[in-house]
Amino acid sequence: TNYLTAVDGLNLSPDKCSDVHKFWPAAVHIIGKDISWFHTVIWPTILLSANLPLPATIYAHGFVNDSTGKKMSKSIGNIVNPHDMLDLYTVDTFRWYLCREAPYGGDLSFKEGALIERHNADLCD
Repeated sequence: TNYLTAVDGLNLSPDKCSDVHKFWPAAVHIIGKDISWFHTVIWPTILLSANLPLPATIYAHGFVNDSTGKKMSKSIGNIVNPHDMLDLYTVDTFRWYLCREAPYGGDLSFKEGALIERHNADLCD
C-alpha cells in the first residue's frame, strides 16, 4: 500500500482526484537486488490479498558501489550525486559509462577516472 499512497491510490484525500489509473498497475517494477525476494514473493501476495493487479514484469538492478567496492549509501555518506557529475560531464558520457561499466543486474563500482577513460575510449573522435 505504500506505493499506492504516493498517487493517492487508496483515495485517502477524497476531495482530490486520484491519479492512480495513470500509474497503477505498474507495467514494470524495478527494484534493488537485495529486496528481490520481498518484491517477488511477499509484495505480490499483499497485492493479491487486496485484489489489486500485479506488476507485469519485475527487474532487479545491481548496486552502485564506491571506488573501493563498498555499496553506496546515504547513511554512510559515500554517494556520488549524479547532478554533480552532470555539471562536469555531458549526459551522454554519464549514461554511456553507466551502461557500459555494468551489465544490467550487475554491480557498478563508480570511479570518476573510469568515466573519463570510457568517454575518451568510446565517445571521442
